[in-house]
Amino acid sequence: MINILIPCLGFSFLTVGLLSGVLGCRSTVPEGEVQTNVIQPITIGELHNTYRYSNLVFGGSGPYRAEDFAAISAAGVRTVISVDGATPKVELAKAAGLSYIHIPFGYDAVPDGARAQLVRAYREANAPFYVHCHHGKHRGPAGIGVMLVGAGILKPSEAVVRLETVGTSKSYTGLYLDVSSSKPLTEAEISSAGPLLAKAQVDDFTETMAGIDVIWDNLKLVRESAWGLVPEHPDIDPSHEALMLHEFFRELVRKKDSIIADEGESERMVRFNQLLDASKEDSGQLEAALRSESPIEHSETAFIALKQSCKQCHQEYRN
Repeated sequence: MINILIPCLGFSFLTVGLLSGVLGCRSTVPEGEVQTNVIQPITIGELHNTYRYSNLVFGGSGPYRAEDFAAISAAGVRTVISVDGATPKVELAKAAGLSYIHIPFGYDAVPDGARAQLVRAYREANAPFYVHCHHGKHRGPAGIGVMLVGAGILKPSEAVVRLETVGTSKSYTGLYLDVSSSKPLTEAEISSAGPLLAKAQVDDFTETMAGIDVIWDNLKLVRESAWGLVPEHPDIDPSHEALMLHEFFRELVRKKDSIIADEGESERMVRFNQLLDASKEDSGQLEAALRSESPIEHSETAFIALKQSCKQCHQEYRN
């Protein structure tokens, strides 16, 4: 017996029991879900790229503040699912009455284990769901796609339309391929899923990159404020954000020697290390610029240089 939530009068919900079962290869899904081609943009607090992907599945950017989780809860969500490498804010979610499930994966593909866990979470956790990565544009929509196809709610072509609608980059060919080739999972495949954890173990490199993503977004806000304080976010200290970014890159450079290249990959690793060194130097220049007497001119130059080195690295190694 699985306890689920079904809509009843707006955003009130009734908990009912649903016996597990299978129709062919299609998984049992929470009552209240329907097959639909419709994807709708919605507003959830100050979160970005927020959409309603199905009757019971919402998606968008990562929640990091108490206000974000309060807005998600107010939208009727009961379970937050993160596919990002960053450590979930479990306590903030709990304070808002939300459960958390962490199923991280990268930009290159949705591993079979993650697919099975996503479908298992969809079947067993309390609905409705809010699925997020960092920006809510790439990994999150891909995770939602394989989850809804795996649960028998969407056709692969319908899930691909959702990627295109929210602006998932075509550069992430692995994400598009995995969504377009998805199929409903069998009971055996779902049963093979690993445990659903609030905080999954993530390697240091992935966690550091997730932290860089958050700080980079903050620095983009600083840039929009002419490299000064951000009125809407008084907690953002420009020079401190740049310092933290530089420290993240310094840490990656320190750890790069522990990354062992496969045979035939040594040349690629040399290039990767060069780009990593460039990012470290550029981030140091950005920090120095923001602490200088002329932050606008020098910060812009350093920011553009860092943006370019990151873009080159992503094109060669992340996409």
